[in-house]
Amino acid sequence: MHLWLVTSGATFDGGSGNLCANCHQARRYMVNFVAKDAAGAPIPGQYAATARFNTHYSVQVDVLMGLGDFGVTGEPSGHYTKVENTCAGCHMGESGSHSFEPQLATCTSCHEGAEDFNINGFMTEFEEQYAELEAALLAKGMLSKAADGTISTVPGTYEEGPAQALFFYNLVHEDGSEGIHNPEYFKALMENALAALK
Repeated sequence: MHLWLVTSGATFDGGSGNLCANCHQARRYMVNFVAKDAAGAPIPGQYAATARFNTHYSVQVDVLMGLGDFGVTGEPSGHYTKVENTCAGCHMGESGSHSFEPQLATCTSCHEGAEDFNINGFMTEFEEQYAELEAALLAKGMLSKAADGTISTVPGTYEEGPAQALFFYNLVHEDGSEGIHNPEYFKALMENALAALK
């Protein structure tokens, strides 16, 4: 059974994971933040970032499928094409665990001998690059850091490249997988974001 995604219009066919996909999909992309002039006409290449410059939580299905106007054209992850029942296959496993924690046993069917989710050091590298991205956005004044350590988007009008970098920073937070849902897509998005801030 196919599920239509509300923002992209794409169809998702993830078996039992379709139940998850009903909620765990983006409700907006960057196009929803295009800056407008006083007459209400879109300003090409400019985005009006608000404190909520993000996909409105739960973007997991979109990134799993490589969807979104975030600066890079993506492809569906192997976690969409190869994992039976997609979300439910990873987060519930054969035991039907309702903890919703990802099950390493699902990974080892493809990643033989994996002892944790840091396959080939992907998570380590991704976390280092994410810290670099955060530092660059803070330095450019696109993020602010409160005394308690809370990081927030600084509202403003930004050019497309830096806006994509900021949106991607928030996308990582909303997705919550540290890139695992679609490693190739997240790697390309990270490279695009870091290059845009140089």
